[in-house]
Amino acid sequence: MGSSESSLSSSGKNNNNNSNGETSMDQEKNQLVSSDTAKAAAVVVGAVVLTAGIIGGLASAFSSSSENNPSRKTMKAPGRDSRIIREDFEKDPKEYFRNLRRRD
Repeated sequence: MGSSESSLSSSGKNNNNNSNGETSMDQEKNQLVSSDTAKAAAVVVGAVVLTAGIIGGLASAFSSSSENNPSRKTMKAPGRDSRIIREDFEKDPKEYFRNLRRRD
C-alpha cells in the first residue's frame, strides 16, 4: 500500500491487523471484556469479604458474654432450662425464687 492509499476495506471497516490477525476494533473489544471481567471479579470478592465480616460480627455479638469473660461464672437456673449468672443468684436467692413463682 502506498502512502496515499487507505487502509479501509471495501466494507468501510479498518483493516489494520496485528500479528495475530486481530483488527484494532477486536483488540479494543477484548480490552473492554477484560476490564468488565476484572470489575465483576472485584465486585464478587468485595461481596464475599463483606458477607464474611457481617457473619463474623453477628457471631461475636450473639456469643455468650460469660464464655468470653471467665470471671462471670454461670449456673443452671433452678426451676428452668437456662443459665444465669451465679453472682446475681448468690446475692439474693430468695428474690430469685420469689420472681420465679410470680412468672409461673
